[in-house]
Amino acid sequence: MKEKHLSFLFENYIALLNKLTGCHVLPDREISTKRMVRFFEKTGLNSGNIPELEATLRKKPEIFNMFLEIFIPLESHFFRENDYLNLAIKLLMEKKLKTVLSLPCAKGEEVYSLKIIALEKGVKDVEITGIDISEYAIKKAKKGLYPSTSLNKIPLTLKEKYFIKEKEYYLVKDKLKHRVQFFQENILTLNIEKMYDIILCRNLLMYFSEKTRRKAIMKLYEAMKKNAFLIPGKSEIPLFGNFNILKREEKGKLIYFKKV
Repeated sequence: MKEKHLSFLFENYIALLNKLTGCHVLPDREISTKRMVRFFEKTGLNSGNIPELEATLRKKPEIFNMFLEIFIPLESHFFRENDYLNLAIKLLMEKKLKTVLSLPCAKGEEVYSLKIIALEKGVKDVEITGIDISEYAIKKAKKGLYPSTSLNKIPLTLKEKYFIKEKEYYLVKDKLKHRVQFFQENILTLNIEKMYDIILCRNLLMYFSEKTRRKAIMKLYEAMKKNAFLIPGKSEIPLFGNFNILKREEKGKLIYFKKV
């Protein structure tokens, strides 16, 4: 039976996502179907023409980003799960580390949040890289312009210190862009030219099938330097139970992993 308001079975659209990204996902069917209906209403695209939809997704990054977020919502905001962001910078300082990777970085909120925390703690020589599958998201991250709602958790003093107010938006100052870079890449085809001391990969793996998840974790492992640290989302901790290549560590109530 076809999904309400959709011209094809829900699985057809998941298959298209897999074709475009290589990711086998396990989204909530009811929630994703509602998002799919809104996607077609908002874009005006024909839900019954898969080839036309595929061509549009390949040509228009903004539409592709909207399609991705039907299945893997990656909207973020500054200082999200701030305890884990502070953990990353604390490990960086304690172990005298230099490089951090945020993946997926969405529109750059996590990357710039890490940079603010590092600067506030006097760490100026850290290099932070953000990677996301969405070209549209990467363009937004490089620009660094955010609605005021994205900065709700940032104290006014830090807003004034690190952002330029432009009507209802905030633009990051150049000091936040120093030694910060963004790239469009797929976690499953990650080009491991560079390895990192700390990797934050939060709230992504839980949307993947077991096969895709294992492949993604191995890619993350390959991108980690010796004795590097991996910080996943809180709800993703149990997904690492069968990976003895990563050692579970704790600081207080915060759980993360170390490459062994």
